[in-house]
Parts: sequence; C-alpha cells; structure tokens
Amino acid sequence: GNDILLDGGSSVGGSTFSWSGPNSFGSSDEDPTIASASLTDGGSYQVTATAAGCVSAPASTVVVMKPTPAAPTSSENYAICDGSSVPGGQGLTATVVPLVSSNSLAFPGSNFQSDGTTPIVRSTLNVPALPAGAVVTSAELRLFNVVATSPSFRSEIRVSLGGSYVLGATQISTLGSSGPISPDPVIALPGYALTGASTIDLLLNESFNDGIVPDAVVGSAQLVVNYTVIPTLAWYDAPTGGTNWGTGSPFDPVTAGAVNASVGGTYAFHVEAVLDGCASTREVAYFHVGNNDVSLTFVTDGAGSDITWEIVQQATAESVQSGGGAYGNNMTEVDVTCLPDGIWRLRVLDAGNNGINGGGYVLRDANGNRIIDNSKGGDGYTSLSALANNGGFGLPLGTDAVIASQCDKENFDLTMFLIASPNPAVSAQFGVNNSNSGYQFWLFDPNGSYSRRVFLSHANPMVGAPPGALAAAHLRFGNLITNPVPVDQMLNVRIRGRVNGVYGEFGPACRFMVISSQPTCPTTQLIDDPNNP
Repeated sequence: GNDILLDGGSSVGGSTFSWSGPNSFGSSDEDPTIASASLTDGGSYQVTATAAGCVSAPASTVVVMKPTPAAPTSSENYAICDGSSVPGGQGLTATVVPLVSSNSLAFPGSNFQSDGTTPIVRSTLNVPALPAGAVVTSAELRLFNVVATSPSFRSEIRVSLGGSYVLGATQISTLGSSGPISPDPVIALPGYALTGASTIDLLLNESFNDGIVPDAVVGSAQLVVNYTVIPTLAWYDAPTGGTNWGTGSPFDPVTAGAVNASVGGTYAFHVEAVLDGCASTREVAYFHVGNNDVSLTFVTDGAGSDITWEIVQQATAESVQSGGGAYGNNMTEVDVTCLPDGIWRLRVLDAGNNGINGGGYVLRDANGNRIIDNSKGGDGYTSLSALANNGGFGLPLGTDAVIASQCDKENFDLTMFLIASPNPAVSAQFGVNNSNSGYQFWLFDPNGSYSRRVFLSHANPMVGAPPGALAAAHLRFGNLITNPVPVDQMLNVRIRGRVNGVYGEFGPACRFMVISSQPTCPTTQLIDDPNNP
C-alpha cells in the first residue's frame, strides 16, 4: 500500500529515460512513482538513459514488497481460578492464515541473443531472500518476445539456468520454422526451493548451428517464485503500542509475567500477525482469573448426557466456562467453577430438545446464595434455558433480598406485596434524595419467558404501600399493568438498592409464584366436648 519511489540518478542534462519492470511497468520519467503499490509490483526494475544519441548500459534495482498479514483469529477467552497456573500446552490461542504470495523478478537487460550450440550466460539475476519461514510452492521462468531468426527454427532454441538453481537445456517450442513464439513460453522449475538470497544465471543456446548471428532473440525474461509463509503471532497488552509479552500460540500470560494469578480479574491481550516487519491489525482475547467460585447443581432427567452449559461474557457472548455432556440419568450433578468480578450470562442447553423433565438446576455463589434458581423449571424450556433480553448476573452478589418469610413463597395473590428487606443506606436517603433512592425488583423466569425490572423510589412508591422509609420496599403484583406478572408460574426475584442514584449489586435470588386463585379451604366445626382432647 506504500508508494514505490524510483530514482534514475542521471547527472547529464537533457537525458531521456526508459524504465521497465514487473506488471508491464514502463515510464519515461527520470524518477517515476508507483502509487499504492501491491505485492505484484515487487521485483527487478531496469532503466536506461539516453543523451546525445548514446544509450547507457541498463541499471537495475530490486524492489521487495512485504505483504501485510491478515488479522489473526483469537480464541477470545481463557480462564483459570485465582492461585492456580495454566496447564502446559494451554492458554490464549490464535490462528493465522498462511500468506500466499509470489515474487516476480526480471533478469537484468533485454534482447538476449541465442546463437551457437554452447550455452552462454546472457543475464544474471540477484534473487532476494524470501520472508523468514517461507515455503516455496512452485516457480517458473517466463520468456517474452522470443523470435527465431530465419533460417533458424523456433524448435532449436534452448534455455537453461545456472548458479544457485540449475535447469538443464530446455526446448521452448516445437515449431520447425522461424518467427516469433506465441504464446510466450512458460517453463516450470521443478524442485525450486530457494528461500535465501541467491544468484541465478540465464543461459541460451541452439540445438543446431545455422551459422547466423543471432539465431534467436529473447526480448526479456522473468523468474516467478510462488510461496506461502506463516506469520508470527505476537501478544500485546494494548490495542496499539504496549508491551510485547510473548509470541506464538498458545500464550500463557502467567508464565510470561503479564498476569498475577493471585489477583482476580479480566485481562485483555491483543494479538497481531507479524511477517518480515509488517504487522496486521490486532484482535483482542481475554484472560480471566476467577476470584468468585460458583456452583451449578443439576437434577437430571432420563437423558442426563443431553445437558450442557456455558457461562459467557454478557457483553461479547464469548464462552468463558462450560461443562456437562457426561451427566448420569436421574442424578444430582454438581459442577464448580470460578469467575472474576463482572457481568456473566448462563446458558443451559439440552440436546434432546425437551428440557430437563422433572428436574432443573440452581446456580449458587461460594456462600451458597442462589443466583438463578430453576430447580422447578426444567420442564419450562426445550433446547435453551437462559434469561430474557441477554440477561446476566453480576459477581460478587449484593446483599439486598426479599424478607425471609417471603423467600420461596408460592401462594402470593395479585393483591399482596412483595417486600424487600430494609437497606439502611436506602432508608437514610428518605427525605434527603427521594427521587433517586429506593429499591429495584427484578422478576424473571430462568427459562426466558418473562423478565421485568421495577424501580420504586421514596418519591414514587407503589400505591397502597405503608408510608415512611420502607414504602419503596413494597411491590404489589396487581399494580403492574404493563407487562404484568404471569400467574401460576414459578419465577425468581432479585433486589438491589439504589442510593442517591447509584445502584448496588443484585442480591440472592428467591423463588416465588403468584397464583390465580387461592385454594378453597374446607369448613371446620369445633367440638364442644370437654372430655374430647
């Protein structure tokens, strides 16, 4: 993509110039420019200068075009638990597409003569080294404007190569007559594998001496080398610039010293592909040190092996932890993993497309607090159980929750209040910052059929709530007209306080259910008998 600046370099006034080079390049400028050059513009360029009718000997220069690699594809995520190390052969990974390229190099000079039966060197090409790690896939010699002079035949012309690569005398036409050869001959170079700097001679001769000079003329010759090369992967701690912490794949940031495995967190690394000093754009990958242990408990059905799960970054949907696929049937299975502080999303999948019949799952933190409780909802999904609207969960958990007597209550009716436990910091804002302090209730179905968040402030508590600092802690189900709470369905509730406009983290989950009607209780009659206990 850069410009090639060629310099004729003549100090003789009134000189004219003639340039030639790859891609049929030609110019009469003394110092021509090739704008936004591509890979095919690399190769040997020749120039002659003419002054007062005298033509100089040709001068040449080799332009090496370095390809820019494509951006690598990264694994995006790798996770360990705090205090642990990365197992050998693991870590952040990336792949890069091998670069397919070619060099087209013109032999210096033009109008090379062929005469006599002895091969004679007509031009010598200095071949530059290929990029480090290059592997030659094929090579060929191309000849242009080849003409056999009468009475010589085109079939008598022989071309060979010497020096670093040897090609025996090769016939380039079978035509038993003089004249031009069309199309231009292309000669495969079997076994060509040169990757370092080298020198190759172009030799011409005839199979039969017709006694004329020249027997034939080759207008120009070109060596074409096709190759592939795998760029090097380099890992940095910034999108641009930054510190290079290592190369290759996999990359272990702990061993490299870029990450302290005792400190939980998510660390971004940026990988680029580098080839011969030219670098691609960088792709990001995240290394997670989990300082929050979480457990996922399943009660499986008759097809436990159908169940798998993954925890992904909410923002990117990239998988960080995963498991399942080998659970027993009708068993209680527990997976324990770890996550750094952040926002995460749980996805539970069922290969049988029928959920967990009669079972379910619960996600808990290290203290046993429930994050998502779907212990009674395994029948409520088919192939995927996940929160609606890309819902996720934050770690660590907050402490706000419903009052203890209402946790897991399954017989609410629409007239009842769901009550948050008092948060002293929220209560302290009553009469101080009423409009932006209160409680947010998050009501959701773990299977994704329902999710609603309701914020109740000191300034706008729910109608019917008792007055005072705890009014905002009361949510009446029947007052939710838009997107009402579904009845006769097991849901979860989580609560977080808001203090002067700043939310805390959602606390632990509880199950609850609003029923469409309360069960009818049978009448009873007291027994008026002092002798009957």
